[in-house]
Amino acid sequence: MASIRTLTNKHIELIMPLLPKERGMKRVHLKKTLNGILHVLRTGCPWRDMPSRFGNHKTAYNMFRRYSLNGVWNRIHDFLVSWKAEMGVSMLDSSFAGAHRTSASLAVGVGSERAIGKSKGGWTTKIQTFADAMGRPVAFHLTGGNVSDYVGYEMLPDMADGRVEHLIGDRGYDSNKIRNGLEERNIQPCIPGRRNRKTEIEYDKELYKTRHRIENAFAKLKDWRHIAMRYHRCPKIFLGVIVLATIVKFWL
Repeated sequence: MASIRTLTNKHIELIMPLLPKERGMKRVHLKKTLNGILHVLRTGCPWRDMPSRFGNHKTAYNMFRRYSLNGVWNRIHDFLVSWKAEMGVSMLDSSFAGAHRTSASLAVGVGSERAIGKSKGGWTTKIQTFADAMGRPVAFHLTGGNVSDYVGYEMLPDMADGRVEHLIGDRGYDSNKIRNGLEERNIQPCIPGRRNRKTEIEYDKELYKTRHRIENAFAKLKDWRHIAMRYHRCPKIFLGVIVLATIVKFWL
């Protein structure tokens, strides 16, 4: 397993203005707690097994849960994206995360509200992702594993207007509706046609080769055990895992 990246004082200084004030918690304790959160999400160990050098595991879990539900991770992510993203060429793709029994329990229900659906791999969540030219995730949308990739296009954020010139996607995004919608927004689709199309679709094959970047991004994110396997019932908390991992892995 690759080493776990930890947050430094420089990182804390950068994100501190976007964090809620924690009563009685000094910066050194904040850094330890945040690194404890990263350790658990990366390794997949139970919260109670978090090493004591990171402080109290209940403090770490409560902070992670609260920041996920209150959108703190999203604010940090959006702030970093706003001045680091290269949006001229953007990408759409999706990937599956298996749902652990603790998140897919029928006692609490599954479906669109939980973003869990039955697919070939069993109960899964599909992570629909919009990324910049380097494949770094810019926006996410969670759906059940049985939901079409077409939904990924519908989550294309407004920030794409005026900033994105080309959008790369695989054959799963090939439809006249999507192509027409992109052209109306002055975005050139770089999407190969489905194999059953009667007429061949022209697209920039050299540009399309860069799509491996978003696939590589998914591979790196799934090194985090809490992303490769969804343990959390609440979709907002699971999304918090994905966003926090993206911040640390790609934007800091």
